[in-house]
Amino acid sequence: MASKPKGRKRHILVDTLSLILTVVVTAANVGDRAGLKQLLRG
Repeated sequence: MASKPKGRKRHILVDTLSLILTVVVTAANVGDRAGLKQLLRG
């Protein structure tokens, strides 16, 4: 039986100078691919 991950993931979009453009915070059980989709939509 697998345990559920607890916490949050932060998906951060930066430019070439490492300046933050967008941040999306998701639940830990959301996959990285789904988080990336949310990040690019925003």
